[in-house]
Amino acid sequence: MTRGEHMKAARKKAHLTLRQLQERSGVRYSIISALEREIHGPQLTTAEVLADALGISIDEYVGHKVKKKEGV
Repeated sequence: MTRGEHMKAARKKAHLTLRQLQERSGVRYSIISALEREIHGPQLTTAEVLADALGISIDEYVGHKVKKKEGV
């Protein structure tokens, strides 16, 4: 699954439309849409705001899997 697909899946899992996420986060509709379509990647602050609006971590929002180091 691509980063944009993870972002869209996270929004849909929260049962939010693009407009609702815009209202909740303050991030413009066109930016959220562009991120989900992977026209460009998110700035860290934008990803943080959107993840907070969805109640999840940035890692979850972009689909990043944290690899655990052995012996740690």
